[in-house]
Amino acid sequence: MSAMRGRLLFLTVLLVLGALIAALNWEVMRTPLRLELLAGVVQVSVGLVVLIVAVVPALVLLLAGLLDQARSLRRVDVLERRLEEARAAAERARTAEIETLERVLQERFETLRAGLEGVVQGTEARLEARLEVVEAGLGGRLEDLRERVILVRDEIAADIAEAEDALLRGQARAPTDVEAPEVDDA
Repeated sequence: MSAMRGRLLFLTVLLVLGALIAALNWEVMRTPLRLELLAGVVQVSVGLVVLIVAVVPALVLLLAGLLDQARSLRRVDVLERRLEEARAAAERARTAEIETLERVLQERFETLRAGLEGVVQGTEARLEARLEVVEAGLGGRLEDLRERVILVRDEIAADIAEAEDALLRGQARAPTDVEAPEVDDA
């Protein structure tokens, strides 16, 4: 781009200088000039010859610059297409990597979930076993407690029966036997 601008600037400066020289020497520019060509002889003014000599190289340089610019634009177009293809390939690769990562994470998540479920089930089984042991121990203690309550109840019932018997015997003896109660000196 800068080479094209440099050429255009150089060409513009040359044309301006040529126009200035032609304007200062206008009378000389109008002078007729006889040119012998291969096909014949032509009479042309000096200004027209100078103009042709200045314009033809300028046009050649301009066309060369335009061709160079066109080649550069074609290269840029090719590079843009390659860049777009590379972007598409990178996007496909990134998408594939993301899908692979998702699969790996899902597998790890499932593995962790299965492991946690196993740990939870193992913990539940141990808790249930421990609870059964505790219940069995409590059941045995409860049975011992029941037996003891029955034993204590039977003893209390026996004591009550003895007390009732003693009271009933004491009432039966009381009218016939009026004795002073015995006092224990213990």
